[in-house]
Amino acid sequence: MIANNSSSPTKGRRSLRVPLDVRVKAVIIENERETVVHGRSAQLSEGGIGATMTREMPKGTVAMLIFKLPGDEDERTLQAEVKYRSGFRCGFEFLGISAQTRKELLYFCMQAVR
Repeated sequence: MIANNSSSPTKGRRSLRVPLDVRVKAVIIENERETVVHGRSAQLSEGGIGATMTREMPKGTVAMLIFKLPGDEDERTLQAEVKYRSGFRCGFEFLGISAQTRKELLYFCMQAVR
C-alpha cells in the first residue's frame, strides 16, 4: 500500500523517495546464527528503503531484506546496509543490486508519484 504524502519526494535527497507501507523482513547473521528481524517500510527509493524494525539494528549492519512491492507477484530479496538509525527506525542502502532491479525500483517510485 502506498501512503499519501504531500511533501516533495526528493527534498534534498540523491534519489526520488516515495512513501511505502509494506512488511519487511531483515535476515542478519549474529554470532554465527541467522536472526530474523521484522518491520514495516516507510519510504522506498531506487537506492534504499526506510523501515521501522522490531528491534534496534546498529549502523553498519548488513542484512538480506525481504519485501514485496504492491503489484509484484514475488517477494524481493536485496542485500542492504543500515546507513541511518534512530531507535527502531532504519535507513537501509541497497548493496550490489543489478541495473535491472534498480530500474524496476525507479519505475515503481516514478509511478507512485504520478
